[in-house]
Amino acid sequence: MYYNVLKDENFRNGFKIKGTDSQKDGHICRKIMCGNGKVPSWFLCQWNTKYDLLDDGVAENVAGGYHIFDASKSLTVKDGGKTLVFSLKAEKEYDHPRKPSEPWPHLLLEQDIEPFVRVGDVDTIRVKGRFELLGFTDYMDEAAEEHHTAQFVWVMVFRNVNERSSDFGRFMWVVMGIFDSRYEVMPLYCAQDNAMPDGEFIYSFSSADYLDGRLKPGVPQDVDFDVYPRLKEIFARARSAGYLTHTAFEDLALTGMNFGFEITGTFSAAISVKQPELIVKEK
Repeated sequence: MYYNVLKDENFRNGFKIKGTDSQKDGHICRKIMCGNGKVPSWFLCQWNTKYDLLDDGVAENVAGGYHIFDASKSLTVKDGGKTLVFSLKAEKEYDHPRKPSEPWPHLLLEQDIEPFVRVGDVDTIRVKGRFELLGFTDYMDEAAEEHHTAQFVWVMVFRNVNERSSDFGRFMWVVMGIFDSRYEVMPLYCAQDNAMPDGEFIYSFSSADYLDGRLKPGVPQDVDFDVYPRLKEIFARARSAGYLTHTAFEDLALTGMNFGFEITGTFSAAISVKQPELIVKEK
């Protein structure tokens, strides 16, 4: 049986807003925006931003949805929840070219997968959606370096859920890059995630696996990519790099996901996403 593991797929119940510091504020809801009285399934993450939706955010009803925004970022839900528009104007976030050691603003939607999906119980995990670059502006002039980019990503968390394992709670990020201003084709990348204090493993696919070149304005691209056939290879890479060494493949489960912008340089970008889904098929 195929089914979409994402709850509230039309975003009717609004969003739980997180704080701006992922380490300090934790995984908690600080405010609900555009709610309808039900508990939202989606978190809106705004880490390391100069402007805080908790204090400065505005929510407005628009035709077929609503619009949440502040001075640098916005999220629009329209077409009855079938379309999302993410916009992050990082030129309002930076007053100098960002250094490698400095944090960067995020605009992400996040959901815990509840109940989680054990990898041994399924044989398909498909990421689906239609993505279109609506605009991109480079304000870096001659200052851009390799660590400066506008990046739109789809991230899945595969965590050890075996409570008897010494690796219980450890995880790996599996990432699909949808847009990266540095590349026509995003290369495969795997390493320690240096954005985290304990440095979990991150694996990012080459975009050649699911995109026809770089996103371009006016040219939407449909993504329908099954990550499951690659999971054992990804897990083997993590173990060979010294991660999850006390984990069996069957200990892993899909426990969460997020998608949206991370902009590490002085860029402005907007992307639309139509009908995002995360489809699994039970064995």
